[in-house]
Amino acid sequence: MNKLLKRGRSVVIAWILSYMLIVALAVVGNIITTNIFANSFKEQIFKDTTQTLDHARKNADDRMRDIRKTAHLIGANANLDKLLSDKSNSTTALNYNDFISELRSYQVANSFIKKIFVFPENKDNVISTTYVRDAVYRRQLLSQYVTVDGTDMTEIIKEPHYSDFLLMTARERPSASSSVVVFLQSLPADSQKRRDGTLMLVMNSSSLL
Repeated sequence: MNKLLKRGRSVVIAWILSYMLIVALAVVGNIITTNIFANSFKEQIFKDTTQTLDHARKNADDRMRDIRKTAHLIGANANLDKLLSDKSNSTTALNYNDFISELRSYQVANSFIKKIFVFPENKDNVISTTYVRDAVYRRQLLSQYVTVDGTDMTEIIKEPHYSDFLLMTARERPSASSSVVVFLQSLPADSQKRRDGTLMLVMNSSSLL
């Protein structure tokens, strides 16, 4: 399982490289078929691509720090702690609504986050910024994305995670264009013994550039 985990800066850079490869292939295809691009224009494309990648490398560490800080704030949320600590079935919709409202504020405040999910360990459901869904939806969501070797999130989420970054691709349409960077953190974030759930942040790809 450890071999499946790609950490931090390298994962974000890998996603950016795959994204830029798609753009580069499209440009090369047009050059071959139309033969209308001047050398100066091709040089400009290369220059712009290089600058984009340099910019990504310079800012990757800052972005990783922002992501980890946000994950820690979510993991330390008092309402979330109550939800995850409750081993009974007495949790009410109001309890969830309070946390969902706070979860939404984390997403709004951080443009680099596209989606936020919490998978409780003791309840077969999933919490997002808009809903609490049942076990069926949880399984569907976890099997939506897979690693390059076909391992889906259902298996990966069983393992403990400490600020782990993964590059995932859509199961139905595996390609670079459908890839996403996912951040996983076991909850509570400050404990490596007790595990009450898993936080998953799906990155907004455009904000990584």
